[in-house]
Amino acid sequence: MAPAGALDRLERSMRAIQAVHPKSRWPEPEAAVAALIWDVKRAPSLVLMRRSMLVHHYKGHIAFPGGSREREDSSLRDTAIRETVEELGVRSEDIELWGDLDSVTTSDGMTVRPFTGRLNPAAILDPDPGEVGSILTVAVQDLIRIDSERDETRLIDGKLISRPAYSYNGNVVWGATARILAQLIPIARSAWEEAGRPIE
Repeated sequence: MAPAGALDRLERSMRAIQAVHPKSRWPEPEAAVAALIWDVKRAPSLVLMRRSMLVHHYKGHIAFPGGSREREDSSLRDTAIRETVEELGVRSEDIELWGDLDSVTTSDGMTVRPFTGRLNPAAILDPDPGEVGSILTVAVQDLIRIDSERDETRLIDGKLISRPAYSYNGNVVWGATARILAQLIPIARSAWEEAGRPIE
């Protein structure tokens, strides 16, 4: 269970970052993802997914819902929402975006803009099996206790690539997704601490 007011503090922090975000430091990203908090049974959790083995790239990797910007998207926010709807099977009205974080670059050189936000607690997930192997939810209370990131080397398209990684319950979050977590974790930790519950 989250400490009283923690989720509201987290939202305010994310919106404050949006207000001063120095976007000019980055080239225009080619893709967007959504890091959404799903407050089910008063246990706010971050929604991630394990990519299907049917996709062309990043088979089996843990990631946030998202993907490449398409011509129909008027903004990267639209990209994040559209991709989340397609991959998780939720409705667009179930998604409330708060703001964005610093862009990250994937191992194949794609620049990705992460958006933060909330998923309606009543949302029903119906993942696309062609893109999503499984859904992984990480309670924010557990997220803020995750050990420091480490480097892990993987073979990607015939090349050994070393990237930051986090471990959680036997799952390894690697690369660009881990770098997004590295931005999220201290913000969430601060919100929980300010709400009056020390991190044990």
